[in-house]
Amino acid sequence: MYAEQTRSDLLDSARRHFTSTGYNNVTVDDIVSSIEVSKGTFYYHFSDKQAMFTALLTECLTETADTVTTAIHRLDRPGANGPQVAAASAWVYLSRSLNDSTYRELMRQAPMVLGEETYRHIDETIVLPPMVKLMEALEQRGELKAGVHTSMAARMLMTIFVAANSVIAESEDPAVTMVEVADTIATMFSGLVTGPVLLANEVVAAGSR
Repeated sequence: MYAEQTRSDLLDSARRHFTSTGYNNVTVDDIVSSIEVSKGTFYYHFSDKQAMFTALLTECLTETADTVTTAIHRLDRPGANGPQVAAASAWVYLSRSLNDSTYRELMRQAPMVLGEETYRHIDETIVLPPMVKLMEALEQRGELKAGVHTSMAARMLMTIFVAANSVIAESEDPAVTMVEVADTIATMFSGLVTGPVLLANEVVAAGSR
């Protein structure tokens, strides 16, 4: 229990430092000194600073994957509209880049810290499987257009969302950019599904009812 708490404290410290100062400007000494543990304790839990960043990124992406899984479960509700459920899930996903400054900053730094290939591999390992399941669920419900391959559609959508996170994170006006990104993705997604896809303002309105 103590070891788990110490690991959690180390991650919290790193999260604060990485998001406020930037990964390249943070040392292991910075991370351990703020919670008064030794460097030996750090290296007991993490092989290096990059491994710690990877752990933080994994937490963020797992929460993203949970958003997709929640959407899949919502499809079981009576009267559920698959494309609208997917659009609402996408809005929740993109909203993190706007409303969660820690998430936004970690997503912005991830390609630089880990490299594009490693970042993409982690994303594909965690987020891609539930996205494939969502596409398969829509297909089973008859809500995907003919000729849409579920795995390929999921992979392409995931790539778009990764890029969208970066665009929102780097924007001078993230709120406006997020709406533009969400509407663009919704319009693209409408080419894959049989039913209408809500645009950003419609998703917000539907969520308030």
